[in-house]
Amino acid sequence: MADFRHRTGIREGGNLYMFATTDLQGRLAVLVCEKL
Repeated sequence: MADFRHRTGIREGGNLYMFATTDLQGRLAVLVCEKL
């Protein structure tokens, strides 16, 4: 995960979260969520 953050410039902390998964058809889905 540290390598991914380094390559993308994403920093830890804050109110936004990213989740990567695949849908039922096998396609990549990236969810960007905000902490309540």
